[in-house]
Amino acid sequence: MRAYSVYDRHVGPREGACLVFANTAREAKKIGWRIISYWGADSFIDTGVSFLKDRTDFLQSLKEKETPHGIESPPVCIRCETWGGVLKEGDICEDCRDEEKED
Repeated sequence: MRAYSVYDRHVGPREGACLVFANTAREAKKIGWRIISYWGADSFIDTGVSFLKDRTDFLQSLKEKETPHGIESPPVCIRCETWGGVLKEGDICEDCRDEEKED
């Protein structure tokens, strides 16, 4: 199964997205809609789906079962409050940790 981000296109994925493991984008949209509709998403038509090709190993490690399913609240970075990045010690993603080293 592939990892997908499912979100309301009107607000975009940075404002709220769920992680879905599915075989196709169509399947991911159906599963994800069940989650984001409770968040106040406008309509099924406006549901966006993005295949997450980066950080595949990390995302696959979050998979809870071997059948298609969604995760409403994947682990997030405590600094940037986004998910999808590999979390290191202290629950900080690689991007924030790299920024910290540059400063």
